[in-house]
Amino acid sequence: MIAVVATFGFATYNVLTRYVAKKDDAVTSFFWTGIAGAIVITLIGPFFWTPILFQDWGMMFMLCLTAMLAHLLMIMALDVAETTTLQPFALLQIVYSTLIGLILFQEIVDLHVFIGGGIIIASGLFAFWREAQVKKTDQLLLSK
Repeated sequence: MIAVVATFGFATYNVLTRYVAKKDDAVTSFFWTGIAGAIVITLIGPFFWTPILFQDWGMMFMLCLTAMLAHLLMIMALDVAETTTLQPFALLQIVYSTLIGLILFQEIVDLHVFIGGGIIIASGLFAFWREAQVKKTDQLLLSK
């Protein structure tokens, strides 16, 4: 269930970011995304908070920096390209997260990961291909 909610949230984030990009610049979207995230986490966080050890603060700082950079770059990408154009790149997250889990955490990759990941990636690539075909058809019809 968590995966379904996360997927819905990610899709909603992409669509809303693309919509807002028509009116606001990337920095404004980045600011308000951060404010919204801070409010939500402030409401939820106290129920699940675990104290962070002193030696872990450096890694936490690096995590925050890379997450901020990733969100800013995603907002900037959605500002200049359609969501369907960027989706194949987002599908690489499956590949990278599997590799990181395998290499850094010695996770065992079972058949379900390959089957599920394959279905998701194939579906995304098909949607990308289909969108390109529709654009070609539309351009041919408009040029006549």
